[in-house]
Amino acid sequence: MVTLSSPPYTIQLREGFPRAIAPSRPDAELILLDDIPAEPTSCHRIEVLQESQLVAQVQLQTSKGETGVHDQSAVVADDTLFIACGASVTALQLPDLQLMWTTQVDELTCFGVHHNPIHHCLITHGELAIARINFDGSLVWQAVGESPFTGPLEAQGESVIVTDDAGQEHVFEVSTGATATRAPV
Repeated sequence: MVTLSSPPYTIQLREGFPRAIAPSRPDAELILLDDIPAEPTSCHRIEVLQESQLVAQVQLQTSKGETGVHDQSAVVADDTLFIACGASVTALQLPDLQLMWTTQVDELTCFGVHHNPIHHCLITHGELAIARINFDGSLVWQAVGESPFTGPLEAQGESVIVTDDAGQEHVFEVSTGATATRAPV
């Protein structure tokens, strides 16, 4: 479980269990991020608490990309929860968790989302792409590598540094997405 804070609220994220969808009985606590076949590959359960009292809860489900819940799964900024689930980043308004938007940021999966306060934007760490998106979900730039970006991502002010499967370190400028590749680490 991951716990985030947005005073006076506490947000708890955990992996959910796939839930069946009955067309005749819509579920207000279930947000489908795509057309799901028989079984979704990622399910994230989100709860908002205020002084230990449940305020809102939802579950995100998708069949595009397989992600778990960890420290880079979500960030809170501007009374919004931005969460990576599957191949997308989704914005949920706090505290009621109303869906604002969902943007697909990678063809396979999105490992995490990072807040860049200098540029008031989000940096996404996908398996095949690193991207910058605005708080309205619009894609500013996206960079695709020759090998999957499976190493850790470090967001440092004006730069984003990530290592690919081949050991190449890539440095991206947050403002433009311009990249430089360093020798294998």
